[in-house]
Amino acid sequence: MRKSLSRARSRALCAGIATGAIALALLVAPQAAFAALTAPPTLAPAAGPIGTTVVATRAGSDTFPTTNGVMISTLQACPTYSTSATTTSVPIANPVKGNTDTTLTFAIPSSTVLTTGTAGAPKAHIICFYADVTAGTTATSSTMTTFTITPTVTLGTASGVSGGGNSINITATQPIFATVPGVLFSSGAASCPTAYPNPNSPAPYIPATSVAKTGTASTGLSVTVPSGVVGNVPPGAGATPTSAPYSVCFYTANTNAAAQIATSTTSYGAVLPGSTPATLSGPVVGTTGTTVTFSTNALINAASPGVAFTTANSCPGTYPNAGGGVVQAAAGAARKVANNRLAVTVPNLTNTGTYLMCVYNAAAANSGIVGAVTYTAVVVPRATAINPRTGSTLGGNTITVIGTDLPTTAGAITATIGGEPLTNITPLSDTAFTATTPAHAAGKDLPLILTTSAGVRILPAAFTYTNAITVTPNTSSNTTTNFDVSVGGVGFLSSSFDGSLPGSHVYLVNGVYNAAPSAYNANRKQRGPVAECTSVLVLSDNELICGMRLNSRLTEVGGTVDPASYISLAASDVTTYSSSKLITSPGGNFSVADIGQPITDLASATAKITLGTTIAAVLSPTTALMSANAASAGTAIATAIGGVPVAVTNPGSNGAVLTTASGLFGTGDANKTIVGPGIAANTVLLDPVTTATTATVTAAALTGTGDRAVLLGDAVPGVVTTNGSINVTAPDSSFGSGDVGRHIVGTGIQPGTTIVSIAAAGAGATLSTPATAGGTVLATIGGGAAPQVAPTVGTTNNTTGITAPALSLTLRDVGRGISAPTNIVGRTVAAVTTGGTVGTLSGNAAATGSVTATIAGGMIGGTAIASVTKTDGSTSLTAAASTFTVSDIGKSITGPGIPPGTTVTAVPFNGGGATISQPATGSGAVTVYTYTGIPVPEGAYNVVFVSNGKLDAAATDADYSQSAVSSASTFTVAAF
Repeated sequence: MRKSLSRARSRALCAGIATGAIALALLVAPQAAFAALTAPPTLAPAAGPIGTTVVATRAGSDTFPTTNGVMISTLQACPTYSTSATTTSVPIANPVKGNTDTTLTFAIPSSTVLTTGTAGAPKAHIICFYADVTAGTTATSSTMTTFTITPTVTLGTASGVSGGGNSINITATQPIFATVPGVLFSSGAASCPTAYPNPNSPAPYIPATSVAKTGTASTGLSVTVPSGVVGNVPPGAGATPTSAPYSVCFYTANTNAAAQIATSTTSYGAVLPGSTPATLSGPVVGTTGTTVTFSTNALINAASPGVAFTTANSCPGTYPNAGGGVVQAAAGAARKVANNRLAVTVPNLTNTGTYLMCVYNAAAANSGIVGAVTYTAVVVPRATAINPRTGSTLGGNTITVIGTDLPTTAGAITATIGGEPLTNITPLSDTAFTATTPAHAAGKDLPLILTTSAGVRILPAAFTYTNAITVTPNTSSNTTTNFDVSVGGVGFLSSSFDGSLPGSHVYLVNGVYNAAPSAYNANRKQRGPVAECTSVLVLSDNELICGMRLNSRLTEVGGTVDPASYISLAASDVTTYSSSKLITSPGGNFSVADIGQPITDLASATAKITLGTTIAAVLSPTTALMSANAASAGTAIATAIGGVPVAVTNPGSNGAVLTTASGLFGTGDANKTIVGPGIAANTVLLDPVTTATTATVTAAALTGTGDRAVLLGDAVPGVVTTNGSINVTAPDSSFGSGDVGRHIVGTGIQPGTTIVSIAAAGAGATLSTPATAGGTVLATIGGGAAPQVAPTVGTTNNTTGITAPALSLTLRDVGRGISAPTNIVGRTVAAVTTGGTVGTLSGNAAATGSVTATIAGGMIGGTAIASVTKTDGSTSLTAAASTFTVSDIGKSITGPGIPPGTTVTAVPFNGGGATISQPATGSGAVTVYTYTGIPVPEGAYNVVFVSNGKLDAAATDADYSQSAVSSASTFTVAAF
């Protein structure tokens, strides 16, 4: 080609005219066609979203002209300059030239036409430069400069919990999500890689495994944050953790080397939550439980959290392996209580000092951290013993707690026993402190829980609360009939003080109360009450008022000791010791009811026990003390405790006559058994007793003079016993209904045995204990008998015959006086026929009719009280004013329809009646007899509250409880 032609074409091109082959070349390969023109500038940055500020720089000596035009286009070649935007090209306003003319700065306009490439990848746009801003101006360079416009991608949620699991919505400004993209979270300062990394590449690139498109415009995604996206754990971790920023990166796919299509405009923050408490402290030796509450639902995706303790100054982002200062909590030791609350059993740590307790979604590799708290491992104070280890339910006991590493600063220790806090905690040293026990219900082996800033330690089975009580006032006379006292304790509101044996009771006990049956007598408590505090008024659960009755002693099972009928035989059993008050009974025949009773030596002509001696104290069923020293030592001595001791002589000529200087015989002693040295077995005083000093007996049996004897109760001949059986038989009418509850004595009948019930026609009885031998014996009932009442005795005028209900008359009534208003006066019972329903009087009746007759009994003493009205099933008696007095309270009371063993418990102000301890049977006016009880002996006793007063209650009642002996429960009885 000629040079002139070339220059002409060049001028044409410079003028913007493309002709012929050159025009064709521009259409086909514009870069090649303009290869000779000035090289295009370089761009920084070469990619970015709309609005990005770009700096264009020319190389070498090239400079930008005075006037500059810039366009961005989706075409393959730069178009001529246009002052307005088209569908393919947009002018860039206000480019600014630098001071050296080699740089030009401009911003990518918002009206830029966006296009995407394969799979939504951003497509490069060309940037064209012009020396003029006149429409139609040609670009200054044929080499295109490209700028890739990345879409703006916004995160619907800018932050979330550490450890991921939450879902975030993502929106792009252009449809770049033609297919489901690959998504990475890039941690820290790391930027998004230009291509999707190898899936096996380590952090900081964390792939999201759950990605889904939303909507139909290919601009929305839903992404589940992966577990590796975790919060920053700064050194110390006790400070408030900070949010860890992550860049969210998008790729055409989640395969190796897939092209990047976008980066989130803002970063995503993984937040490690704060916690309460912010720091923990506990023992270096594990097994201590602790809880942490996070400020957010950090555990929402942690079904089975993992916990590791590390000595490093920050937690690993994912669950670490053990070793190198890391101690893992045992499997199952971390338990999610709620989405924001964790309970952890701390493992055994290596050393004392500061650890980070790092919490993860799971105890598995790559599981992300969700929380952290500082844990200080210390040697935790512990309690090893309490002294004393028992105390009152009322509290107020001072105890000393022994331990190790105890704080010595006041207020640094709190402690509880059985859940109730100790008070007045006073440190003594690092091994002991004192405290005051709180009030607490009775309980055995309660735990002590010791709390300090270092943690909590439990001393199991540390302390026992005994149900001790207090009594105020705590002394009175044994003449007291009803002395009110205040009793303090625990559990009174739930107790039943109804007077029944299964009910609750307040007893006075000589020693420690024991309701278990005695090994020597199954009908006795091992250590029963001597008195009871009755008429209970409960003021609160911790206080009651009751009346202490000290003038009437109780038996071991709680019944009143009847002074008129009490008798206890210890045949061939008692041992005495020379010049000693001590006596023993291998058979265990002593009872608390024996205290104060006379004891008479029956077995020897030369008495080992001085006449008039009484039982001063009963130490146990086998051991007692007498009021005077024994005259001499002896073994297997037959004795009688109770009864009426008399010194008798045989006048000589008539061996069946006994005399006594004591003047103790009386008409009521007829038919009583008398026992003593030289007196034949089964000897009975005949009726009538001649004088107060002379009596005729059934046999001339005395072998000497000056011997001692004891008058027992009514004689019942022909009683048949069977070894091991509680049933005895006898001739008809031998027993009567009035015998129920009375003692019965005889060969083969155990001491202390009473009559439980009467057989038909009075031909037998049921005993409280089995007989120890079989045979026919002369039995003795009681130490005397109350007047026998035969209700509705039928009389016929001027005849001696009488009739009565079955069992109303007994053979023992023969010879006894019988009286009834108008009909029977001054007569005795001459005979009784079978069944006790027919009798004969010593003289004719004065009138015909059905009357209530009274048969004189053998009771010594007693006061008759006539015209007393009883009501069936009621404990209230009525009478004329001043019939009863307060001195009657505590006395035994007998009479028609009054059960055996009944006592007077209260008397109204005007004396016009009485309250008795057992309900009466039948209704109507009766004559009753009252007998002064045997008082409680002087001495110190314990007031005891029991939930069940039955014999053997502790063994039969799972809820049985009783108060313990303490100084506050001591009550003193004195004779004043």
